[in-house]
Order: sequence, then C-alpha cells, then structure tokens
Amino acid sequence: MQHQTNPLTMPDGFSLFSQMWSPDSGVAAKGVVVLIHGLGEHSGRYGHVARYFTDRGYIVVAPDHRGHGRSQGKAFGYFERFSTIVDDVHELVKSLPSTLRGLPLYVLGHSMGGLVSLHYVIRYTPRISGLITSAALLDVGEGLNPLVTGVLKQVGNIAPKLGLLKLDSTTISRDPKVVAAYDGDPFVFRGKISARVGVELAAAVDYAKHNLSKIDRPALILHGAADRLVKPQCAQIIYDGVSSKDKTIKIYDGLYHEILNEPEQVRVMDDIYAWLKVH
Repeated sequence: MQHQTNPLTMPDGFSLFSQMWSPDSGVAAKGVVVLIHGLGEHSGRYGHVARYFTDRGYIVVAPDHRGHGRSQGKAFGYFERFSTIVDDVHELVKSLPSTLRGLPLYVLGHSMGGLVSLHYVIRYTPRISGLITSAALLDVGEGLNPLVTGVLKQVGNIAPKLGLLKLDSTTISRDPKVVAAYDGDPFVFRGKISARVGVELAAAVDYAKHNLSKIDRPALILHGAADRLVKPQCAQIIYDGVSSKDKTIKIYDGLYHEILNEPEQVRVMDDIYAWLKVH
C-alpha cells in the first residue's frame, strides 16, 4: 500500500488536510472510495479500512473536516457552518488527479460523515457509482419541542462555542482497545459538542430528511443494531427516502456505532467489497 498526505487550499483560504492510500505500484486501480469520517474524529482512524480496500485494488481518499484532526486550525471540535464541510468534500473530489477521474467513484460516510455524504449527493448530484453510509447521523433534534429548538438556536448565535454534550466513548465499539485508542488519540476531540455545531447538525438532519428523494444513485445503507449513539432506525429512513432503485440495507445484530471498528469489522468490509464489485 502506498500512502501520501495532501493539504488542500479551499476557496476561502483554509488549509484542509487529506490523505490518499493507493494499491502497490503496478496494480491497476478498480475505483476510488472517498471516505468521510464522523464528528470529533479524523481520517487517520481509518488506516485499517484503507489497507483492506487498497489490498483489493481500490484507492481511498479521506479528508479531516474543519475543526477535526489535522485540519483543526484554531477551533478544535468546532465549525461554523455544516454546509462548508459539504463544500470541502466537493472541492476534494474536484481536486482528484485527472488520472483517477475515469475510475468509478464511491462515497463512504460514517455517522456525521454519512450525513455529509447525503448532503453532498443531494446538493451537487455527482455522478458517483455508489453511496455507502455507515450509521449515518439522522436523528439530531428528533422529538425536540419547537420552543427548545428556538432556545438552542439563540444559544448557538449568542454563545456558539458553549459546550453542551460530550460523547460517551464506550458506545463506539465493543472492543476496549478501540475505545482506549479513541480516548488517548490527540487528534480526537473529547470535549463537549458546541451549541453552534449542535444547531447546525439539527438543521442539516432536517434538510436531508426532506430531500432524500433527490438521491438516485446506488446506495448501500449500513448500521449496527446495538448503536446507542445514532438510532438504527435512521438506516430505514434513508432506505425508504432515497429514490434509488438500486438500494440495499444491512443492520448488524449486536454491533455498536462504529461498525468498521467492531470485532466483526472484516465481515462489514467484506459486505462493502462485495457490493463494490457489482457497482
């Protein structure tokens, strides 16, 4: 496997960290997988995923979102606008070398990255060969009283960086080594999710739910049945909402939020690979 880092300058001047993993030289690439990570984490946590797919002939490209990982800048764990995160993915895809543009392109988004992926396909209608979501975040703000929502919006404007909620790391995986690595990773944000980020996510979820029918690309929708961070029902919402005629849903019994970091991760990646081969 070959690896390189690619800092990209966004239209507003922000330097976005990204990296690319490629098959060994001499191996013809079968396609490109753009991997979009979740809230608070970073692309470096997916090196094992990249190795699995490069061993099978795929190139994997992944950014660190603004406020995350090596793109944290001055505001670790924070971003002003969710739409900017989506725009960054669009710019990343546009920046791919011309030698890769004839290859099948797939987007794989986990958790908030799944929500980003949905927005990317809805807003930019890229001619991708497939969309894959892993525990896509689609339940922020669900069931909140409109009055509470209004107050949160005000807080998000007045004190945008006020911390409201910290994620429980024990919910990400049943593997204690994964949890320990997550808690000890200096590039993982372990503070409280800010008011502005929470408001932006709630609005992004609402937009995605009302525009899922605009997605007509082949879709593979994955979720762990024992996920306590994002309700497994979110997968069904996506499946029912997209207009794709070619769509598949898989709910894994007993798996927590990070299905690509569970003890059964190879089974999950095998399922993704089997799907890629026919798309």
